[in-house]
Amino acid sequence: MMKKLLAALVCSSCLFMADSASADEKWTYWTWPIGHFTQMEFDRRYYEDGKIPHNRQWDKEQWTPSAWLSQDIELIKEFYRHHVLKDQKVKGGVPYLYVGWQFHNLSGYDKRRVVQTIDHVYGITSIEEDAVFYLYDPREDDVIGMYSKYGLQLQ
Repeated sequence: MMKKLLAALVCSSCLFMADSASADEKWTYWTWPIGHFTQMEFDRRYYEDGKIPHNRQWDKEQWTPSAWLSQDIELIKEFYRHHVLKDQKVKGGVPYLYVGWQFHNLSGYDKRRVVQTIDHVYGITSIEEDAVFYLYDPREDDVIGMYSKYGLQLQ
């Protein structure tokens, strides 16, 4: 009985393996076809490389808010429309920027770009020497970061 079962298993696996007589590569049940991984050599697979320390990750990027400010106020309206930003308030003389749920879906570099653009348009950090504004997330009901002349700091 065991010999018949083993013979049936060998025959069925041979039938699955021996397909038509085409010259294409055949996918097998035990491995990927030959040449499957040939087109997977990328210079930079991810936009944010996990090996570079977070505070040094964008040192080589040359970007300023003026690259986006041709749209100016329309751009900020789109931030609100797409739920990247939610509101702006002042509590106790300190400005708070309420972020929307889409803010968390942005890369760290794009979060910095959005906040830097807001600061450039409204000039919050240029008012005083130590001027800051906080980023507040209403979903967490807590401050998630701050922006000063030294840049964005997220918690």
